[in-house]
Amino acid sequence: MVTGDLRGAEHVYRQFVDAAREAGVVQLQVAALRNVAYALFYQNLPAPAADALDQALALSESSGERWNRTELFALRARAALDLGDVPSAESFMNRALEVYREDDVTAISEVYHHLGMIRAAQRRDAEAEASLRRSLNSVRDTDYGWPITNSALALAKFLAERGQVAEAAALVADRERWVREHELHLWDPQIAEVRTLILAATRS
Repeated sequence: MVTGDLRGAEHVYRQFVDAAREAGVVQLQVAALRNVAYALFYQNLPAPAADALDQALALSESSGERWNRTELFALRARAALDLGDVPSAESFMNRALEVYREDDVTAISEVYHHLGMIRAAQRRDAEAEASLRRSLNSVRDTDYGWPITNSALALAKFLAERGQVAEAAALVADRERWVREHELHLWDPQIAEVRTLILAATRS
C-alpha cells in the first residue's frame, strides 16, 4: 500500500479476507475488509469500497466486534460522499460520532477528517476547517505517520482551495519531507494535487 502498489495491496487484502473467513476469525475478516476499502479509496473507487464496508459493518454489528466500528462508519460516510449521497454520508457520520472512544486518537482523526470533507461539500466552511484541524491535532504529536499525513494533506487542500497558501505549503512541505524520508509513494497524487492548487492560488 504505502509504496503505491494499490492493486497489489487490494489483491493481498482480499486474500486476507478469504483466509480470515476460512479460519472463522470475524475480527480479522472485518479488519481485512476495512483495508480492502482503503486500497479502493486510494484508487478512487468509492462504489466497491462501499460494498466492502457494508460487508464489514454487517459482520461487525452481527458479531459484536467493535474494534473497527468507528472507522468503518466514518469510511462509509466518505464513500457515500464520494458517490454524491450527502444525506447518507451525514447519517453514517452520525453513527461514527456516536461510537468513537475519546482515547482512540487515530479513530478520532479519521472521523473528523471525513466529517471535514462532508462539511466542505455542504459549504459549511467554518465547521469543515474546525473538523480538519481537529483531525490533525488529535494525532500531530504522535508517531502515527499515516493519519498525520492523511489529515495534513486534507487540511492543506482545503486551505489551498481557499487561497490560504502559506499554511497549506507548510503542511505539504512537512509531509513531503516525511514520505520522502521513508520512501513512500501512497500520497504522491495528493501532494501533487495540493501543490497544483497552491501554484494556481499564487498566480491568481
